[in-house]
Amino acid sequence: MQDDLIKKFTYSSHVLVSFSIGYFLYDALDMILYHRKRSTYELLIHHSCVIFCYSLAVTSRQYIAYGALSLIVEINSVFL
Repeated sequence: MQDDLIKKFTYSSHVLVSFSIGYFLYDALDMILYHRKRSTYELLIHHSCVIFCYSLAVTSRQYIAYGALSLIVEINSVFL
């Protein structure tokens, strides 16, 4: 996966990106229903872009490694 981030991926990275799509969908729905603030709309735009890009990667089976690598920045969300 290290040599080709576009076409190569592992089963665990595919599951990770797929699971993340579900998390972003849940978080967006939670924000829509319970957290109506001005900053919510910006986060909803962010979530929709991420859901679109990850879904495209999962269905085409390309760029999965980039998706898994981009999830490193989401690690801080666990500690919030």
